[in-house]
Amino acid sequence: MELLITDAYLRAKEYAPMTAHAKQMLAASKKFIETNKGEVPRRDEMLLKSTVLLADSYLKTDQKDAAIAALTDLRRLAIQLPSANLYKDATVRLIRLNPELDVEQLFDPGLAGSNAALPELVVNEWIEQQPKKLADFRGQVVLLDFWAPWCGPCRYTLPNLSRWQDAYRSKGLVILGVTKYYGHGGGKELKPAEELVYLRDFRTRNKLPYGFLVSDADTNDFNYGVFSIPTSFLIDRKGVVRYISLGASEDEIQLLGELIKKLMEEK
Repeated sequence: MELLITDAYLRAKEYAPMTAHAKQMLAASKKFIETNKGEVPRRDEMLLKSTVLLADSYLKTDQKDAAIAALTDLRRLAIQLPSANLYKDATVRLIRLNPELDVEQLFDPGLAGSNAALPELVVNEWIEQQPKKLADFRGQVVLLDFWAPWCGPCRYTLPNLSRWQDAYRSKGLVILGVTKYYGHGGGKELKPAEELVYLRDFRTRNKLPYGFLVSDADTNDFNYGVFSIPTSFLIDRKGVVRYISLGASEDEIQLLGELIKKLMEEK
């Protein structure tokens, strides 16, 4: 109902009441998080739509700073949930409004904000990693890397992941390669048991010094809002997501390396 009312005010160019109803939309969307934890796509759609309408209403009334603040809050919330897809959408819109956006802004420990438990990873097979829950890694810095061996950009990041794991292992860095059965590998169709052998061989051939987590479903992608790979979640020693890394550009790889170093130095 609030969406229809907000849209009607937008069409009528009555921006003050549009702002009021967009705020109510956003409040309802945030309440939806608490009562519908399993409906991730709908949750993210509601949060994005209500925030974009609110930001638009601010822009229509010459309140650019308020629009930037609304999208910044959404970006922060996306990190806390966490949802990589929502984070991407919020970041793209923020950069359009503010091309000079400081991507490290939300990395400040004072803005980390959430002590909520992260979605537990669903794992069918562990490769060179003892089975653990995420809570078992408290006190360590964790990088969850969502990837696949057939993904070119994912493979491009592997030397950096290996370098970081070797450099910071003794200081408490744990990298976990999160993947799933895709039914193929090395140009062949593979059954799960065969794909598991392929993944073990892939790790050995590429001399990767960290373990893999393999799932037989899309649950992890769904729970973390991952719709493209590589996507990585950088988690601090308190178990809080501090950064979501998207893609494999040189700038993104460099930034992720810098943020890992900062977390390793945090007390």
